[in-house]
Amino acid sequence: MSVVPGSAIKRSDVTDWSTVSWFQDSSLMFDPAQGSLSVFDVPLQGLNVEGVETNSRLPLYRSQGEGTQFAPFSKKTFDVAIEWPQFINALKIVVARKNATLPAPVGASELAVFWGSAWGDPSQWVLLQVEFGQETYNPRVTTTAVEVTGAWHDLFIGPQATALQSVPLTQGFLCSGSTDVLYACGVGHAARSALLGAGWVDVGDSCFHHVGNGACSQAPTCASRGVLCRQNHSIEFLCDCPTPPVGFVSTPSGIFEHDTGVGCL
Repeated sequence: MSVVPGSAIKRSDVTDWSTVSWFQDSSLMFDPAQGSLSVFDVPLQGLNVEGVETNSRLPLYRSQGEGTQFAPFSKKTFDVAIEWPQFINALKIVVARKNATLPAPVGASELAVFWGSAWGDPSQWVLLQVEFGQETYNPRVTTTAVEVTGAWHDLFIGPQATALQSVPLTQGFLCSGSTDVLYACGVGHAARSALLGAGWVDVGDSCFHHVGNGACSQAPTCASRGVLCRQNHSIEFLCDCPTPPVGFVSTPSGIFEHDTGVGCL
């Protein structure tokens, strides 16, 4: 079985994808080029939106990041989570389609015939392959050329709890007016707010802010400061400082850094 999330799609004859019925929900096909492999196309409708299969309306996944894009873009975080009950729904939908019936009456015996006796054991399922691809169609090759560019920056496949911990996190303080604001960026997951704790506010661009930390404590001669993670070391940085404090070294970019020697959060 294959799941194909769509991070971007563009067609010259479509100006409003919200009106395209086949794009609103997930659909199942059996790909003859891959030996009738069951393939679910997965459109992404935005943050915290549950995707369903178009005919049965059974939930199959949840989008926890950006929605599918329809124009050039950069630095977007796409996040698709599939929970075990949703995975079972996919198994039922495949069996129902093969048997020309509805997914609701599909039971354990039917699932065992198609998927094997261990279908209900999560430890018996493995991920065989991950691919990233781009598809173009040029019907008028003599007059029109279509080119797709771009690439993934990173890709994580695994349990959700591990995914939360795996996202590189940059933390530090910034001065908003006269108030210290603690920030955490590079989050990449909506569930990270719960992981960080109470008081964190999602400000977009994979960043969270925590206000109410008192008056600004940073030196007035430094416009910005914070902490970044490099090779599992927490690195303090200062920007726009005329004179580096003791322990900070200058970098070619004009930023002063100090390796704290401790691990990243």
